[in-house]
Amino acid sequence: MLKNSKQREAVLEYLKGRTDHPTAEQIYDAVKKDFPRISLGTVYRNLSVLSEQHLIQKIVCENGDSYRFDYNMMPHSHFSCTKCGKILDFQAFDRSTEVQELEEKLHVRVSDEKTVYYGLCAECAAEEK
Repeated sequence: MLKNSKQREAVLEYLKGRTDHPTAEQIYDAVKKDFPRISLGTVYRNLSVLSEQHLIQKIVCENGDSYRFDYNMMPHSHFSCTKCGKILDFQAFDRSTEVQELEEKLHVRVSDEKTVYYGLCAECAAEEK
């Protein structure tokens, strides 16, 4: 277990109040107001640690080389807009039977699951009409 740091706590506290799945850069911009000497690299390392400790979710964006972060650790899916990058939470499916069937048929044990749907959000879809 890693020692808690004030900077890591600030990153976590910032995420607790968010539902918009901010990027590391957005988190950095917010946290540096209280920690002016913090570096973007430190924010990335803290996000990595928090993700590894299962305190936050790291969401892979469609391009595969950028991430968004989510404090909500309850099982849920995400929708990612391929035009503006907005990420929305979605929780409507009962996946327990799917996971159970997967475990039984493949003789595996599922420890985590992440689903991201891609398409256009309502605003971007309206712009294309």
